[in-house]
Amino acid sequence: MNNNYYDKYINPPLFSTGEKWMIFLVITACLSFILYGCHLNYSDERDYIGYTVTDKAVKGNSGMYLVYTVDKDGEVMVFSVEDRMLEGRYNSSDDYARIEVGKTYNFHTIGVRNHFWSSYPTIMTMEEVK
Repeated sequence: MNNNYYDKYINPPLFSTGEKWMIFLVITACLSFILYGCHLNYSDERDYIGYTVTDKAVKGNSGMYLVYTVDKDGEVMVFSVEDRMLEGRYNSSDDYARIEVGKTYNFHTIGVRNHFWSSYPTIMTMEEVK
């Protein structure tokens, strides 16, 4: 039997070369999107000055501590308090318990608010404003 006949009719290729490239590009784009989201969540450090805590909650079964705040201009911001192994932070429950509704704080955070990933800036340190 001719080898071309076998390759064409008995064992045809699953994808053509063009389809293989398209699959490769789609997978690469998806992985890039995921890694970029993770990068933003772990790289961006910011200070939020003068935010008053309006409420606290635990998000669903995930156990993520959320802190709802508002600044003096009325801008609403939600922060998370969670352990971060890469930064050596393991006291999130203690810090969450120290935050009091109605008090004003300065927060140092890592990460950004990303609505698509449901991620929030994570409070790393806090200082009550007297």
